[in-house]
Order: sequence, then structure tokens, then C-alpha cells
Amino acid sequence: MHEAIILFGSNDNQEQNVSNAKGVLSVLFPHITFSSSVWTEPVGVQTDRFLNCMCFFTTTHGKTQVMRALKHAENKLGSTTADRNRNKVTIDIDLMMFDGEKLHQTDWNRNYVIQLYEELKKKVKN
Repeated sequence: MHEAIILFGSNDNQEQNVSNAKGVLSVLFPHITFSSSVWTEPVGVQTDRFLNCMCFFTTTHGKTQVMRALKHAENKLGSTTADRNRNKVTIDIDLMMFDGEKLHQTDWNRNYVIQLYEELKKKVKN
């Protein structure tokens, strides 16, 4: 069994898109645990604020399969390259950790990522 952590967020219709993502991720990974959601200012772009959430799950699938499933989920939720080119992020879903291997290294230095990860560790532990 593999352990994974995902970070996802939206800067467009944020609450609805984060809620929709939770629904899709819950179907893909039935034993999933979500953190609370936090509002953050955009990094490197001028857009509306982001609503972000982190989650933990276990899976029998490998890292490549999980990443493929997350890309499919983004597409299903309406995320397009054209929108992203206009700094509209319907949903962005990133695999942050897989079996203890941290991915997206620079994101781990962001305060909200640290905050959500600490919260999630406490939830998973209980």
C-alpha cells in the first residue's frame, strides 16, 4: 500500500471548484482525509485569491498511475490550458508526496503548505 498527499486549489469560483474536486478525489481514493481549506494570495501572478486544500490517502496504485488520475481529474473538473494561460485556475491538483518522497520541493516552503500538512498529519494520526 502506498501513501500519498495531494495539494489542490482554485482561483475561480473557488469554493465550488474545491468542493467539486473533493467529490472527484473521494471517488478516486475512497479512504481519503482532507485538511481544512485556506485562502492564499497568488504567487507570481495577478489573479483573485486561491482556495487551497490538502489531502492524504492510501492506494495500491503506483506514482505514475496516481499522477495520471490527477491529470484526468483536473480535465474532468474543467481545467484547461487556455484558461491557465489567462491565469484562470479552475482547479490545480498536485501530487506533493508519494511514499515519503516530497515532490514540488519549493512549494513545501510556503506557509500555507506547512500549515495544511501539519493539520493533516494530526488528522491522519487520530
